Amino acid sequence: MARALTPAMAAQIAAQAKAPVAIVEIETASTPVRVWTGIGDLVWSGKTFVGLGTFGGFQAAEETIDLRATGEVYTLSGVDPALVSASVGDVRPHLPCRRWLGFLNASGVLLADPILLFEGWAAVPTTDEKGETVTIALSAENLLATLKRARETRYTPEDQRTRDASDKGFGYVAALQDRTIAWGRS
Repeated sequence: MARALTPAMAAQIAAQAKAPVAIVEIETASTPVRVWTGIGDLVWSGKTFVGLGTFGGFQAAEETIDLRATGEVYTLSGVDPALVSASVGDVRPHLPCRRWLGFLNASGVLLADPILLFEGWAAVPTTDEKGETVTIALSAENLLATLKRARETRYTPEDQRTRDASDKGFGYVAALQDRTIAWGRS
């Protein structure tokens, strides 16, 4: 994925002292989950991201030069077991997930234009109970994963009627199968 850097981001990457942060947005059935790797609230692009500090983490997608779908895993540890069913029940597969890389300046303010590093879809979350707390892990698959899925569409009148009942264009496809059509001069 090509990434364009703003001058402020390029200067921060080249600087000796760096304060990188990960910003994550996961769409859910009710309200999106917006978190970042710092402490406190972060307002960016008109949205508020909640800081997870050391309770949140992620396993980044592998960058490859070949055309291959790689995914990420987002984890949240220290969750109260009473809140697990509500948290996990709100996540739906195939809703968008995004992760940006941003930098904080010396004052702790986010520099403009964080870089989008990953965009994909949520998968099914898993839980791991350890004593009095639970760790929730959510896998996200890359958008390229759709290339491996078989398309369930057919060029038949019946299949077309499921999308548009008034379209009768595919009703003529069967008659064209054995028809000889003169092309050019005969």
